[in-house]
Amino acid sequence: MIAKNNSYFDEELRVNGHYIITGYTNDQFCNNMLQLTDVKYELHHYLRYNQKFDAVFFLDGVNMLYCYDQNSWNILRGTDVNNVTGEVHRYGFESIVAMGPLGHRRRNRSMLQHMSAKTDMGYDITSPFHMGRQSIRVSWEQVTSILRRSENACALVLSNVDSLIDSFDNQAMSILEELQSFHSTGRGVVIYMFRETSVASLFESVNSSSGGIYWSRFVRNILIPRIDSKIPENNRVISVRTPNSNEILNLLNMMRLREEGKLIVDIGDMKEISEILASSCARQKWGLQNLYTRLERCISEQPKRQLSKDNWRDFSGETNYVDPIERLEQLVGMDEVKKDIREWYSQQKLKPQKKEAGNLKNYSRFVPLAGSGVVKGHSLNRLIKGNPGTGKTTLARLMGELYYELGLLSQGQLVECSASDLVTENVGGTSGVVRSKVQEAMGGVLFIDEAYALADNSHGHEAITQLVNDLSAYEGQFAVVLAGYPKDMERFMQENDGLARRFPVEYNIPNYTSTQMKEIFVEMVENDPEVRLSDELENVLDNFFEVWVGGNGKARGWGNAGEAKTLLTAMKNRCSARLFVENEFSSVEVKDLKPIDIPENLQHCLAPRSQNLSMAFEEIDKMIGLKNVKKFLRELSRNILWGVEDKAPGNYIFSGAPGTGKTTVARKMGEILGHLGVLERKVNNVVECKAADLLNGRVILSDKVEEARGGILFIDEAHQLEQSDRGRSIITELVPLIEDPQIHADTCFICAGYSAEMRRFLDVDPGLLRRFPINHRIRFEDYTADELTQILKMMASERGEITNSPEFEGYLRRSKATFEKYLEHKPSNFGNGGFIRDVYLPESISARTERLNVSVLGDPEGIISKEQVEEISMSERRTLTEEDIPKSFRHLAGPVGRVYKDNERAAKVLLSELYGKSDIVAYAESLYTNDDELFFEEVPSVGLHYAISGAVGTGKHTAIRAIASVYKELGVLESDNIMFVGKADLEAGFVGQTSIKTQDVIEQAIGGTLVVNSPSSLLPKNAMDNTFGPQALGVILGAMSSHFDDLCVVFIDTTDGMEDVFKVFPSARSQLNRQFVFDDLSPDDMLKIFELKTEDNMDFEDDIKTFLPDFFLNWVSERGGLGENSGSWGNGREVDQLINELRQNWKRHDGNTTSTQISDGEAGYQLTRRFITMDMFPNSLLKYFSSSRVDSEGALEKLESLTGLDGVKKSIRAIERRLRRIHAGTVNPGLYCYIGNPGVGKTTVAKLMGGILKARHTLTQGHVIIRTARQMCDNIDDFDNIIKLAKNGVLFIDEAHQLAEPTNVYGRSVIKRLLTVLEDEDVIKNTCIILAGYPREMKELLATDSGLSSRFGTANSIIEFKDYTYQELVEILKLMAANAMNIVQIGTPFPLRLCDEYVNCVSDIFRNVTSKGNPNFGNARFVRNFLHDSVDELLERIDVEYGVDGEPPEDVSDLLTINDIPKQYRSMVHKINYSENV
Repeated sequence: MIAKNNSYFDEELRVNGHYIITGYTNDQFCNNMLQLTDVKYELHHYLRYNQKFDAVFFLDGVNMLYCYDQNSWNILRGTDVNNVTGEVHRYGFESIVAMGPLGHRRRNRSMLQHMSAKTDMGYDITSPFHMGRQSIRVSWEQVTSILRRSENACALVLSNVDSLIDSFDNQAMSILEELQSFHSTGRGVVIYMFRETSVASLFESVNSSSGGIYWSRFVRNILIPRIDSKIPENNRVISVRTPNSNEILNLLNMMRLREEGKLIVDIGDMKEISEILASSCARQKWGLQNLYTRLERCISEQPKRQLSKDNWRDFSGETNYVDPIERLEQLVGMDEVKKDIREWYSQQKLKPQKKEAGNLKNYSRFVPLAGSGVVKGHSLNRLIKGNPGTGKTTLARLMGELYYELGLLSQGQLVECSASDLVTENVGGTSGVVRSKVQEAMGGVLFIDEAYALADNSHGHEAITQLVNDLSAYEGQFAVVLAGYPKDMERFMQENDGLARRFPVEYNIPNYTSTQMKEIFVEMVENDPEVRLSDELENVLDNFFEVWVGGNGKARGWGNAGEAKTLLTAMKNRCSARLFVENEFSSVEVKDLKPIDIPENLQHCLAPRSQNLSMAFEEIDKMIGLKNVKKFLRELSRNILWGVEDKAPGNYIFSGAPGTGKTTVARKMGEILGHLGVLERKVNNVVECKAADLLNGRVILSDKVEEARGGILFIDEAHQLEQSDRGRSIITELVPLIEDPQIHADTCFICAGYSAEMRRFLDVDPGLLRRFPINHRIRFEDYTADELTQILKMMASERGEITNSPEFEGYLRRSKATFEKYLEHKPSNFGNGGFIRDVYLPESISARTERLNVSVLGDPEGIISKEQVEEISMSERRTLTEEDIPKSFRHLAGPVGRVYKDNERAAKVLLSELYGKSDIVAYAESLYTNDDELFFEEVPSVGLHYAISGAVGTGKHTAIRAIASVYKELGVLESDNIMFVGKADLEAGFVGQTSIKTQDVIEQAIGGTLVVNSPSSLLPKNAMDNTFGPQALGVILGAMSSHFDDLCVVFIDTTDGMEDVFKVFPSARSQLNRQFVFDDLSPDDMLKIFELKTEDNMDFEDDIKTFLPDFFLNWVSERGGLGENSGSWGNGREVDQLINELRQNWKRHDGNTTSTQISDGEAGYQLTRRFITMDMFPNSLLKYFSSSRVDSEGALEKLESLTGLDGVKKSIRAIERRLRRIHAGTVNPGLYCYIGNPGVGKTTVAKLMGGILKARHTLTQGHVIIRTARQMCDNIDDFDNIIKLAKNGVLFIDEAHQLAEPTNVYGRSVIKRLLTVLEDEDVIKNTCIILAGYPREMKELLATDSGLSSRFGTANSIIEFKDYTYQELVEILKLMAANAMNIVQIGTPFPLRLCDEYVNCVSDIFRNVTSKGNPNFGNARFVRNFLHDSVDELLERIDVEYGVDGEPPEDVSDLLTINDIPKQYRSMVHKINYSENV
C-alpha cells in the first residue's frame, strides 16, 4: 500500500474505509514502554495514539467484541465521549502516574487492578475491555451501529477474519459494503487481519474462503479490488515486516533492565547492535519472537557473556556471517564488478547521512517505510548479466546489505524469485504475484533471476508492466535486481520503454576461469569434513579444470560454481562406491578423492594434451590419412607465425564424406590455434553444433556463437541448412554474426558437410563467400584401403580386442585385401571410419562368435552355455582371425591363408593388368619420369584430363582406376576416388537446374577423377530435341579449365561419339591431355583376364587347361556365335558372365573343391578352389573346345608331314627361309593368295602358316581368324573389328572369289576396305592376310582391281594348291580313319580300322573319281564324306547281322570292310563279291 504523509491512515486514505493487514501478524512486538505485546495491542496503540483514532474496537470469534482503552470502551458502551476529560496520553488512559524505568509515563496501578494478567514472559500487560459473552450477531449490530452513526474516528479490527467468516450475514455484509458512504458523518474504517499470510498467498486465501454467498459477494466486491489492484494507489494491503532497529533496541533495553536473566550489553553499542540485528532478522526472515528466543537461550547458556559488536553472530545464530564489503572481496572472480562496487561504496561513505528522522526512528512496524532521502530516482536498481553460478544472487544479497549499512534501505533483506515464480496462468493473477513480491521486498531487495523469461509470453509482459508501475509507485522504498544471460537480458530490457530507464547500473559477471573454478572446488573440499584431496588428484587438477572449463565455460546452461558443487557430489558418491568395493568404507573417516572418482563422462578431461605447438603437430601426424589436411594445417600455422595470415582465427569450410575425420580435425585445429595465441581459449575450445539441432530449434544459433566465443564454433552437417527456408534463414542469421568485428576477432567458425552441398551452402548468401575464402576450404578425402586397415586396428584395440597376435595380423591382411576391392565399387554414401565402426568391425566380431559357436557345438545357431564359453581361452575370445571376415565381404577377401604383399594393388601392379593397352600404360609410366630439374617448361593447362573410346568390356574402367592410382601415388591428385556419371546424373528436368546439378557432381569429384559415360548422349538428337545435356557439358568443360590441377575428367564413349562431341564443342579436344582408343580384346587378352579372375577361386580339369587357349581363340574369333549381332560382343564382360555361369553350374552340379599348398617365400597357405569340369561350361560354348592352334616350334615339320602339296611346301619353305635369315622385325608377315579347289588343304596350311610366322617371331600370337567372303559382306560394319581381332595373327578369308560375284552387292566395298587396310603400316606389320578361293574365280577377282592384284606380285605370294592324286587321297583316308574320333564330321568316338579289301576298293574308286577331272569333287573333303558314309553302311550292316538290340563283337564295330563301301560308289568297283546281305 502506498502511504500518504508518512501514514497509511491519512484522512484522505481513510475514505476508502477498508484495510487488510497480513505478514508477521503472529509475531511479538516490543513498544517504547518495553512491553512485549501482540499485534492487536500494537495496532490499537498505533491507531489511537499515533493516528489519532477516537476508538479502536476488535471483533473475533473468541473474545467477541473488545477494546484496549477507556475511551474506546466508552464509545462502545454509548457513553458520551465528551464527558471524558483530560489529555489523551499515548500510553494509557486519562490518569497517568509516575514514570517507567526509562522515564516513560505509565498508568495508575489502581486502575489496573481488574485488567492485570500474568503473561507467558512473566510481565504484566494491559488486558482488554470486552463486552462479555454476547452473541456475535449482537456484537455485529453494536459495532456497525457505531460505524454508521458515530461522528468519532473509529476503527473496527477483525483480528482473525477466518474465524468470523461463517458469522457474516447479509446485513453485516451490506453495512461493510456501504462503509465508504458513511464518511459523510464519520470517519470509521474496518481492518481485516489475516494471520501469517504473505501478500502472495493473501489473494488465494481470501478468494478461496468459504462463507456463503454473502461473504463471497463481499470478497468479490470489496476485498479483492483492494488486494489485487493493478494500480498501486488503490491497494489497501499493509504487510507487517520483520522488526526494525528501534524495536530491537526496545527489546535489548527490556532484557537489560529486567530483574532476572539480564542481558549484558554496553549501552554505547546498543544502537549499532540493534541495526546489525535488524539486518540479521531481515536476512533470516525472523520475527522479534525468533530473536528473543535466541537471545534467551544464549543468556541461559552463558549468563555472564556480554553481547557486543564483535560477537553478535553467536547471539543471532549467523555464526558464518561476514561483513558485506568483506564478503564482496572474498568472492571469486568478478574483478571488474568488485571494482565498480568498491568505488560506489566509497562515494556513498563520503556523503553525509541524511536519514529521515521520522519513520526510521519509530519502532512501530505499522509505520510506512519511506525512501532514504539520500538516493533519488532508481539508482538502487541493478541489472546483472551472467550465466548461472557466477554469484548473481550473492551479489544481489550483498547489495541489499550494503544499502542497509549505508542507510539507503530500511532493512536490506533479499527476496529471491525467478521469472517463472512471478507468472501464473490465471488472467490478472500475475500482477498480484508481482505486487506480493514487491510488498515482501519493501525495505530490501527484490532479486528476479532469469528475468528475460518474462518476455516469453503475455503473462510475462503483464509482470513487466506491473513491476514498472511498482518501481515508480514505491520509488526509493525497495530495490530491484534483475539477472540473466547477457544476450537475453539485452533483449529483455527492450520489452518495455520504461524498464531500461529504471535500471541505470549494469554489472556484467563473466564465467569463472579454469583457475577460479579450481579455487572454488578446492574451497568446497576444504569446507567438507567428509573428504579431502589426494596428492594424485591435486597433481592433475590444473589440467582437468583447464580442459573441463575451457570446453564448457561458455556453454549456455553452464553452472559455474554449481558445476563444481555437482562435481564434488558426484566424486563423493563414486569415492564411496569405490571404497565399498575395496572393503575400506567403514575404516575411513575422511575419504581421499582420487582421479578415478571423477565422473565417467569427464574422464576425458584427464587425458594428456599437447603442451605446445610441436606436440600438437606430433599428435596430428599420428592421425590416419588426411595428407592434404595435415599439409593445410602446417601451412596455416606457418603463415600465422610469419604474419602472412590474418591474426584473427578465421573461418573454414570442411567438405567431404561422413566419417573422414572432420570433427576430430576441428578439435585438433582448436589446439593449434590456441597454442598460436589466435584463440583466447587454449584447450577444449571447440563448441560442436549439428545443423539438425539448429533446424528443429533445440539450440539457438546466437546462443551457440556466444558459447563459442574465444574458441571455435563447429557446425556439422551444415549442408542441411541450404535445403529448406528455415535453414537458409539460419544461414542469413549466421552472416552478420561472422562479420561482427568483435566476434570475428576472437571466434573461429568451421562449417562442415558434403562437398557439393557445401558449395550450395556458400551460394545462399554472398557474405559467406567472402568470409570463407577459397584457401580456407578444405577437402576431406575418403580413406584408402591401407588407412581403413589402420582405423580397423585402432578401433579393435579400443574395443578391447587383442591386436598384437599373428592371428590378428592375418585378419588385418585379409581385411585390407577386402577393402581394396570394396573401394573399387564403394557406395556413394560410404561412411569411411563410420563404416568400420558401425558395420565392418561389429560384423567381424559376429563372424568370430559364429565360428567359435560352430567349433564348440558344430552349429552356428546353437545356444552355448556359460560354462562352455569359459572353457575357451580369453585370448581366443578376444582375437579376430582371418576367418572372421564378415560374411557379406568374404567374396572380396580372397582365400584364407594367402599372404598379401603391401604393393598388391599398387598403381604399377594395376598397370600390369592392363592387357593390350600399351598406349595408356606408356602414358602412365611416363608420369614416373621426373624431368622437372632439367626442363623448366610451363605446365600445360590441359591438366590431367583424357578420353577413352572403345567397345564395351575393353577395360576402360580398369584403365581409369589404374591411372587414378598413378595420379594419387605421384601426388598429382589428392585421391584415387573415381566418380562415374551419366546423362541421368547430370541433366535436370527444369530450366536452370542442370548447371546446379552438374556443378554438384563436380564438387563431389574434386581431388579425384570424374568419369563422364557417353558424353555424346548429352547432345541433342535433332533440331527438335531441347535437351539440357549441352548445358551440362558446358559446365564440365568449364570445370576442366578451372580445375586442371585438382580434378581429372575422363570421357568414355565410342570413337564416333567422341567425334560428335568435338563437333559441337571444338574446345573439348584441346582440353584433353590424351585420347586413347581401346580395341576389342584379343583372344590372348581374354584368356589372361580369365586366368587372373579365376586364379584364386577355380581349378580346371586337365582337358580344359589344355584347350583353354583354343577355346578363347575360337570363342573370341567367332564373337561367341553372335553373327549379325557381333556388335554386342562384351569383351571382358563376356569373361565375367562366363565365370558367373561356371560358378552357378558348379553349385548346380554339387562340384568338388581342390586344395593346393601355395608357397610364398618362407610362408605358405592352403588355397581351396572350385574344381571345374567340362560339363560345367555352358553348352553353347562347348563347340569352341577344339584345337585351333599349332605348335609354333613344330609347324614347319607338320607342314612337311602333310600328304601331297609339294608346290605349296616349296613356296612356304621359301617364305620361312626369308624369315629365318633376315633379322626379325624387318620382314612383314605377308599377304598371300591361296588358289585351289575345295578340300586341298588351304585352311590347314593357313593354320600352319600362323605357327611358322610365330616361330620366326614375325607374329606374337599366330592365331588364325577364319572368315568367309560371305561373312565379311554380311557384317561389313564389323570389318575393322575383324582386322583388329586378327592382329598379331592370321586373317584367312576363305572363298574370297565370291567378293567379285555380280550378285554380291557388298563385295566391292569389302575389296575397297581391304585395300585401305593394306595401306595401314600397323596392319601389314602385325597381321598376315590370306585370300583363298577357286583357281578360275580367284583370277577373276584379282583382275577386277589392279590395286588388289598388285599386292600379289612377289614370288610365293600366290600359292597354288593342286588337286590330290588318288594315291594321296588314299593316304588321307587312312589318316582320317586313324583320327576319326577328333573329326566331328565323321562322327565316331573311336578310330576306324580299314581291311585290305576295303582299301583296295577305295583305291579303285578314288582313281575313277580323279580321272574325270571334276574341280568340285572336294579332294580331302570328298574323302571325309566318303568315310562318313562308310560308317553309315557299317552301322546298317551291324543292325542286319546282330539285330537292332544286339551287341556286335568288339572287333566288328570299328572295322570297315568291303561291304561298307557307300552304295553310290559300288558301281565303280569291278569283280567284287558282296555278301548276300548287302
